[in-house]
Amino acid sequence: MNFLILGSGADERDWADVIESDRDHRVVAAHPGLGGFERLPGARDIEEALAVEGVDAAIVGGDSELRTEGLRRLAAVGVSAIVLHPPADIPDPYYQVALSRQETGAVVVPDLAGRLHPGVRALQNALAHARLRATPKPVSILLEASYEHGDLLRLRFSRLVDLIRLLTGKEVETVLASADPATGGPIENLIVQLRGGADLRGEIRLSRGVDRPVRLSIINSQNDVLTLEFDPEQVASGRLTSRDRNGVEAIVEDYPAWDPKEALLTAFEAATSRGGSTPRIPVGSTDAESNPAHDATDAKLGAAPSLLDGTRASELTDAVARSVEKNRMIELHYDEVSELGSFKAVMTSTGCGLLLLAMLALPVALAGPALGFNGTLVIAYAIPPVLIIFLLFQLLRFLARSPRNDSNAESETN
Repeated sequence: MNFLILGSGADERDWADVIESDRDHRVVAAHPGLGGFERLPGARDIEEALAVEGVDAAIVGGDSELRTEGLRRLAAVGVSAIVLHPPADIPDPYYQVALSRQETGAVVVPDLAGRLHPGVRALQNALAHARLRATPKPVSILLEASYEHGDLLRLRFSRLVDLIRLLTGKEVETVLASADPATGGPIENLIVQLRGGADLRGEIRLSRGVDRPVRLSIINSQNDVLTLEFDPEQVASGRLTSRDRNGVEAIVEDYPAWDPKEALLTAFEAATSRGGSTPRIPVGSTDAESNPAHDATDAKLGAAPSLLDGTRASELTDAVARSVEKNRMIELHYDEVSELGSFKAVMTSTGCGLLLLAMLALPVALAGPALGFNGTLVIAYAIPPVLIIFLLFQLLRFLARSPRNDSNAESETN
């Protein structure tokens, strides 16, 4: 697979090294250029980079402007990509490519590789098969981490919250966050509580300090704890330990050094080979026999994070930022990004605009004859036909349903 690299930072160079170390992949183009890759002169812009013969996929990095534009252009022409997450401080870049990728078949994979770690899959199995002592259902999931550098909210939280979503298997409905300081400077300590239904309780605690491995713990009502210590972003070993209610600890498994970029590249290759289909492994299950729809690669390595995973992580980050700013709980309501949803949004805004224009035009039309301008009555006569035409356009959404929506509705009915 021939790759285009957008961006010239350390992460982009690391990705280039990982790609070049795989005999099945090669970097053939870059914008604006990569240090250490003299054979790549660097393209002047994205269009020139895409014009390089044989580009099959891309690594989308660089600053937020380059990531946003690069992601949009690649999805529009059907080039699959791994995008460095988050592409921006808001979810808009993901929203912009949601529809175009459906039309072109481009696979968009955020680099949320932590979910592919074998220890995370072990935690999934523990949740699914009730391996925690004394109770089949955990009561909380706790994630703790410390970082010396990097924005604790926009960068660190945005990448780590995907692990909570993966383990719970449910969408977060409310977030309540507290930060120190709440305003006036970079966040030094961040605590976020996440809720989604009666049985989802998650908490993320991030602090500024010496870099320490992420601690991801499942805690049940009897205070039995299963903890995974690992680094979801760097090549490092990991360890899964258990601690019972009496404080007795035991090592469940030691994991050798694991490379998140290699794992994500393998999952990305599997996703693109399926023509854009990225089947998801249900929470707690990595067994191919219990999931016959997944091939052996999915069962062994796990499915690549999808565009939806990146979108939800960005939405939750935005919600946490608002919770910190307003010092209150934020509720989240999710809408599917689809052609139907876009049509409804356009029709709603258009309808509101027409009603406002009618309210302004009618007084002008009626006041015209009193001022000697009889021609303004034409405006009043034009208002009803315009509103009728708008209502007819509204009916189009019932007449032009996509085959996919009809088939889904039929399968749900059956």
